[in-house]
Amino acid sequence: MGEVIPFRTGTGPVVDELGDGPDILGLTGSWRLALDQEEKSPGTIRSYLDTVAMTAAWLARRDRCTCADGDEDEPAVCPVGATGSAGEPSAVVPDVEHIGTEHLRAYLLHRKRTTSPGTAAKDFRNLRVFFGWCVAEGERTPPSPMDRVKKVEVAAKAQPIFSDEELAALLKTCSGNSFEDRRDHAILRVLMDNGVRVSGLAGLRYAPDDAALHDVHLGRRLLRVRSKGGREFWAPIGKKSAVALDRYIRVRKRHKHADSPWLWLPLDSRTTAAGEHRLLAHGIAQMIERRGAECGLAATPHKFRRTMASTWEGDVVTLMGVGGWESLEMAKHYGRVREERAREAHARLSPGDRI
Repeated sequence: MGEVIPFRTGTGPVVDELGDGPDILGLTGSWRLALDQEEKSPGTIRSYLDTVAMTAAWLARRDRCTCADGDEDEPAVCPVGATGSAGEPSAVVPDVEHIGTEHLRAYLLHRKRTTSPGTAAKDFRNLRVFFGWCVAEGERTPPSPMDRVKKVEVAAKAQPIFSDEELAALLKTCSGNSFEDRRDHAILRVLMDNGVRVSGLAGLRYAPDDAALHDVHLGRRLLRVRSKGGREFWAPIGKKSAVALDRYIRVRKRHKHADSPWLWLPLDSRTTAAGEHRLLAHGIAQMIERRGAECGLAATPHKFRRTMASTWEGDVVTLMGVGGWESLEMAKHYGRVREERAREAHARLSPGDRI
């Protein structure tokens, strides 16, 4: 392997360019191309690259990190800062071949104590993907240094969900017959039914004359949704959602841009930056926030997803199919939250405590 050369003051990490151990930051351009090919979302790619950049910055200052001192579960103020970039570089950055499990364990502990367990858990996932790619591409001898790093545990917290009364209040705000009311009512109904991600909801296409492009199948009560990674799945809807969609589609036919291939249309002739007549994800989120304000509620698209999953009464595998989750762990997370809510309810309403 190439000899690792120390930092030059103020220039950042330097490694022997003639060696066969690549610089961690030097691989991010190639990794980004691979992530683009896999159709990862821009947000996911940014998260991945930010984690690698912060890891490199921390490695360059790891000799000044104090996070190993004290209780690992307690927050800490570290001289190198939460992102690991405070102060001048003061340590040699190993090349990718020589970044070891001990380095990554220490970095994740640093992130856990200076930010939160949730942030450290995200960095854990991102680094596992990065070093897995390095091994697969032959940039590092297997195994991955992340293979022996313990997953960062994050305590499940019961986040707020909508009550049935709150959902009814939201629907009441758009119970009229106008184009806007029918559109918003249909959007809320779909979110209540399957908790689809707002990006997938915004990406629904309406092209009844082209089966390859048409995503709305009311007779089968199914919507073809594209997940943020480009994967397609069929999201079920209930009878009331199908009726709400039908009512919206009927009024949609009278819209001046009814020939748009996108299901959800704006009120007027406004277009996106790409010149399309459609309602984007942020437009849906703004509508939901506005409808919530009309009835005194804090409403977000993800709150619908959380509500659907947390109140699901079927098995976890079926929940994965309804919500479009690829990770069993994420579906299990909502199952644990549901169990926690049940315990809290029992503590308040215990039948035995009444006797």
